Parts: sequence; structure tokens; C-alpha cells
Amino acid sequence: MSRFKNLSSGKLWSVVGAVLYFLCFPPFNLYFVSIFVMPAFLFSIESMRSKRDVIKLSMMASALIAIGGFHWIINAAQSILHLQLWASVCVFALFSLFAAPQVYLFFGLGSRYFQKIRALPVLLQLFFWPTLYVSIEFLSRELKIFPEQLGATLVNNLQLAQAASLGGASLLSFLPLMIGTSIYLLHRNGKRALSTLALSLIFVSGFYFWGSAELDRLKNQTGKLLRVGLIQHGPRRELVPALLRGSDPEALDLLIRQYLELSKLAKKVDLLVWPETAYPMTFPARASVEGNRQNYYANLLFEFTRNSKTALLFGAYELQSKQQFNSGILIDAEGGAAGSYRKNLLLIFGERMPFLDWFPSLNFFLNEFGAFTPGEGPHPLRWNKNFDPVLLGINICYEDIMPQYMRLLAANGAEIFVNLSNDDWSRSSIEQRQHLQLAILTAIENRRPLVRATKTGVSAFVTPYGEILAQVTLNQPGVLVRDVIRSNETSLYLKVGELFSWAAIALTVSLLVFFHTPWGGASKQ
Repeated sequence: MSRFKNLSSGKLWSVVGAVLYFLCFPPFNLYFVSIFVMPAFLFSIESMRSKRDVIKLSMMASALIAIGGFHWIINAAQSILHLQLWASVCVFALFSLFAAPQVYLFFGLGSRYFQKIRALPVLLQLFFWPTLYVSIEFLSRELKIFPEQLGATLVNNLQLAQAASLGGASLLSFLPLMIGTSIYLLHRNGKRALSTLALSLIFVSGFYFWGSAELDRLKNQTGKLLRVGLIQHGPRRELVPALLRGSDPEALDLLIRQYLELSKLAKKVDLLVWPETAYPMTFPARASVEGNRQNYYANLLFEFTRNSKTALLFGAYELQSKQQFNSGILIDAEGGAAGSYRKNLLLIFGERMPFLDWFPSLNFFLNEFGAFTPGEGPHPLRWNKNFDPVLLGINICYEDIMPQYMRLLAANGAEIFVNLSNDDWSRSSIEQRQHLQLAILTAIENRRPLVRATKTGVSAFVTPYGEILAQVTLNQPGVLVRDVIRSNETSLYLKVGELFSWAAIALTVSLLVFFHTPWGGASKQ
């Protein structure tokens, strides 16, 4: 009976922790409840008596996190893999079991060493539990397509979010987890743990006040400006089948002319940005039956840039030596091709199929898009604007949420992050907002302004400190024009990368090894 009560209590706290976790993310954005995630998980770990309990409660938490935050994967499976609803639900059910690998590892290690950790001084426990979690969270993001971390939710608090420029998302995760640990220790140890609450509040407050000073400094920052216009086309899903591969002249004509008409609303801009695959054909045209038509639309773009004296960056396909690329192509204000960026991190199942070399028949799932070739990597595109070189950090789709990729892009000289996306495949405003949230984080980490042009949303201008200056309404056509500062600032994160994360891993491993020594082997009950 006692074990049943323990497990029932563990289930309750596992559910509470998982619900609190997904409430921190869009569309809820209740980032402040993140301080209660750690106590809920620790109460759940307390109840575990066997590996079976660990697996059950981990699986429950993972499934709830997936249902609360990633149910849009059902729509994505239908859109990308062309599955029926029942098959998409099955794919999601399988995904949900492994959606939160950090929970499995945290529950497993926490349960395995719980008594030994509990025997440590309370001040050491205060630092160990959040260090353990952020270490696992950092390593687990390599297993995810969407590398969300709890700390990403703090972009809704600009003062605290500035800490990302020091230690990335892991440092942001550490802050609410530390307060949460102090709440748990205070509950379990009473007045003896009051010092942990005081220390955690002082620690987090220090980052808050430092972040406030950083915001004041960055808001008064001056530098060279680039006037940029963003175009969001909005969903026209009835055109999608006809537009794939440029197969319908009428649909193509309508699409290109709609983009051009919207572009005319962006007055006196240096650079105009269209979304990913806004031009759904190969550019420049291939020598084929379709060549004349493709040349016609390409010439429309060249003519537009010459007449408007505006450079144009847009998403299109490129073909070279039978290799196809998902690209961002730049036409300068004189109507000449100024270069291109080729997407490097290809979306699994959408742009690449694993094991395709071994099983060519899998290409059936990619029949609408084809198997793409990755580009060279995170290198900015040099654009000679009136003899003043601008280094555009172009990235496509979910590349803008990959911390290491974006850091390398900034380290290689990018002055502005320019993201071209088409999130319409998700059929979900939740995914679109999650994508924006994670992209804002990389802007803060690297102190670079972010310009996002997406087909259906969220198209936005974001400052180097994470403030959204303007955004287009989701799933609506729109045009935005803003002056964007060209930043060459070097943040600590840009210099040292994930040093905080690796330091946390080193400390975690050291203490776990210590538990297996004669000095750390005994546990106090």
C-alpha cells in the first residue's frame, strides 16, 4: 500500500511538472511558472522505488509535454509525409514517448543517486540539481528536431534573457531551476534551507539587474543602419499542389505577381526580403521545356529590382551538377545576381530522407520536393551595397534555432541574421510562435539583429537584445519596413560558446564519480 501511495504521488507530481513545463512555452508563455518545474520533478523522483517507476513516470511526463506543446506534429506528418490522419496520430504517439529525453535521464539519474544527493549539504544540493538538469538538457537537444530548452521561455523577460549572451540557453534554464530547487529544499528541510532561498534569489536578481543595465546600454547603441522590408504572403494552400515544381503557369503567375504587388508597398528600402521558396522554381532557369517561362519570371524580378533600385533576397531552388539546393538568392539594386546562400541543415523527412542511399525507394516520400543537397555551411553572404560591404547572415527555416550554427554564422562575420522560412507545413500557429521564440534566443546569444521573412508567420524584426520591434499578423499578408542596425558586437557566448553547459557537465560527472568513491559511497538516511 505504501508503494502504491508513493507511485500515485509520483504520478501526480510528474503530471504537474509536465503541465508546468509546456505552459512555459507558446501559446501560453507563462514563463514564470518555470520555477515550479523543478520542485514538481523532485517530488516525483522522491516517490520512485524501482527502474520501472522511473520509466513509467518519465513516459507519462514526456507524453504530456508532447501533447501540450507539440501536437502540431500530427499536422506536420500529414503535410510532409502525406500520411492519413490515423497514421499521423500513430507517428505522434510514438514521438510523444521520446519527446522529452531530458526527463528520462533526469528522473533516472535523480532516482539512482537521490539518497546520496540528499546527504550533501543543502547549499551543494542547491547547485547540483539544476546543474544536473541543464547538463542533461544540453546533451538531449542533440536528439531533437526542435531543440527547445526551458530557458528559451525567458525571452519573455528581457532583463533575465540577457544572460543568454553570457551562457546561452543553459544559463537561462539554470536560473528558474535554481529557485525551484530552493523551494523544494525549504519544504524538505525547513528553516535550515532558508539560506538556499536567499542565495538563489540574490543570484537571479544579480542577473536581472545586470540585464537591465545591458538593455539600457543596447537601446542607446548606434551604428550603421540598413533599411529592410519584409514580405509575408499569407497562406494560399489551394495553390500549393500547382506550385510544387512550378507545374501550373497560372498559379505561378498569380504567386509572383502577388509578391511583387506587396513589395511595391515597401517604400525606400535598401533590401527587400521574401520568404523561403517564395519563388518555387529553379533560379536561374534550367535549360528545359519550362525554361522560357522560368526565364520570364526571373526577368520580372531583375526588372523589379532595377526599377525600384532595391536589392531583393528571396527563397528559391538552385540546381548544380544534378544537385538541388534550397537557397536564398540575392539580386542587387542594379538588377544583377549578387550571390546565394544554400541551406545546410536540411529538415529530416522534408528535405532529406535518412538511409536514402541504402533504400532508394524511400524517395517516394520526397516526391514533391526531391532530396536536397546541403550547402557549405554558416558563412555570411557579402553584399556590396554602394561600395559599403554588408555581411548578411542568411539562414533558412529552422537553422535560426540551432545555437551552434548561428554562433558560427556570427563568428564568421554576419552583421545581421536574415531568416527565410515557410512554416506553413506545420499548419499550426503554435509551431510558428515556438519557432520565433527559439530564434529570438539565438539573436540575444550572439547580439545580432534578426530579420525573419516567413510565408505565413511569424515575420518580424527583432533587436540584438530580443525585443520584437514589429511583426506581421499570423496567416495574413503583410509588409513591414524598419531600420536595422548592423552589429559587430562580440558577446561572451559568441567568444566561448557553450562553456557554461560543458562546465555543468564536468561538475555533474565529477560528483557522480565521487558518489562511487569510498568518500561518497555512504548515504545518510
